[in-house]
Amino acid sequence: LSLHDALPILPVGVLITNKKGQLIHQNKQVEQILGKKFPTNYIFGKDTPLLKGTLNGKLVKPSEAPLAYVLTKGKAVADREYTIELNDNRKKYLQVSASAIHNKQGKVIAAAQIIADITHQKEIEKQKDDFLSMASHELKTPITSMKMFIDLQSKQLQQIKSEKAKYFNERIHDQANRLKELTNDLLDVSRIQTGKLRFSKEAFNLTEIVNDTVEGLQGTTKKHTITLKGSSK
Repeated sequence: LSLHDALPILPVGVLITNKKGQLIHQNKQVEQILGKKFPTNYIFGKDTPLLKGTLNGKLVKPSEAPLAYVLTKGKAVADREYTIELNDNRKKYLQVSASAIHNKQGKVIAAAQIIADITHQKEIEKQKDDFLSMASHELKTPITSMKMFIDLQSKQLQQIKSEKAKYFNERIHDQANRLKELTNDLLDVSRIQTGKLRFSKEAFNLTEIVNDTVEGLQGTTKKHTITLKGSSK
């Protein structure tokens, strides 16, 4: 299968230019993805951009177009994500890679660019992030109520001499705190996407974490006994 025969059946858009950035080939997927074709003899880096595109929120200048960039800078572009605005004001998200083509002597003779439409993927990611954010916020209310009742129960248990009941209350309190931390972790997923995640350093007792984990696991079985070995120092 020759390159000429393969280009029309590829699932991605393909652009090929000569060493001066002048378009010499584009497959039909380019028009399907962008909604329009590049004019004949279009020169990347000089002619007016076909569509407005942004990279990391900044408008892409003609000289910063992937094909113009690889031909002037000599560096390949790998999996850059661009946002374009179509004529009907819809936005599309594209993943673009571009590279110069060299002959046997190492001289640049052309350049090629691959365009993949990742709009659907981005929409699914946004739906996932929205769901996680909503779920974590919705979980906060019942967890807060549960912790309040646990605290009330703890105060009542102080009036009776049942060490076993107090012990179980403490364990429930610890697990409620862990559930709260897991909920906060869900919130952190959406914060990572928006770059708003904050880190806070604090000291912790590793022995206590291990003991609490073992204690929680031990409560799930009566047939086995979990034993810790080694020094906690």
